[in-house]
Amino acid sequence: MQLDPITLAYIASPFAILLLGYVFSPKKGISSKEERANLVLYKRPFSVIGYFSAVAVDTIIYFLRSTIRSPAAMALIIPLTGTYVSSFFEGDHIQYVEPIVFYMEFAVWWIGLGVLSSIGLGTGMHSGFLFTFPHVIEVTLAAQACGHVQFETFSNMWWVKTPDQFQCGDYPKEDLKFFDVALKALLPAVLWGCGTAVGEIPPYAISLAARNARIANSSFDQLQEEIAEESKSKNFIMRMKTSLEKWMIDFLKKNGFVGVLLMAAWPNAFFDLCGICCGHFGMPFWKFFSATLIGKGFMKVPMQVVVMVTVFS
Repeated sequence: MQLDPITLAYIASPFAILLLGYVFSPKKGISSKEERANLVLYKRPFSVIGYFSAVAVDTIIYFLRSTIRSPAAMALIIPLTGTYVSSFFEGDHIQYVEPIVFYMEFAVWWIGLGVLSSIGLGTGMHSGFLFTFPHVIEVTLAAQACGHVQFETFSNMWWVKTPDQFQCGDYPKEDLKFFDVALKALLPAVLWGCGTAVGEIPPYAISLAARNARIANSSFDQLQEEIAEESKSKNFIMRMKTSLEKWMIDFLKKNGFVGVLLMAAWPNAFFDLCGICCGHFGMPFWKFFSATLIGKGFMKVPMQVVVMVTVFS
């Protein structure tokens, strides 16, 4: 595959910015609360890019080293990487490699969309409305039109449209059952839900790092200040929002794993708050992540699929 110079420049530019920022990043850290408060992009753009690049590169190096030292991770990564690379070469192995690569791309697509949806403290991409929910609706409508669920849907990824996609084929009509349709649409939605759980890690990790470093947690402190201010507001909606946030913090602190699980198991616009609170309270990573993964990937998303199949059947 050949790429034109403009595409290459577009792909390479973020890496170039990251490298330059790392090379020229400030060597002295920022310790005071006032200095950290002034470290914003519109006031000190070069310092922000420099610190971001330093943290990003150091984090990548840390995870690469941790991965290399982990036998389990290497046992998974090396075969998958080798399989993917081998798919670019002609040979008798292609018939065995192509199905594996297809499902790898399928998993990366839907999990990646989930990560993009929830990462960024509320600024993520609305990939559920753009990709996941339309996919579930398309599966439901195709099942209604065909009278069966034997049509092909897995190729609906990476903006690819194949001739067989959602086509009824020569299969006879069946006694179409509700749960057959829901199960047909479930796997991509569950993978997307698992990706949204992965995207919830950054708020937790930042808050936990601040706690472990024994420095003021600006996200949590700012949240507490906002709650104190808004509780005095004359606006009824603001007071209700503040009451909900305060209740969530107390609920998470009291119930731990079960609290995170229940907060993740329904469409919760305030879930970033859960990650910040769990990091601040020092909840162990696997306890937080497993509760989030079960709640988002295996409780919330299946319920959303059931609702959408019900509505569009």
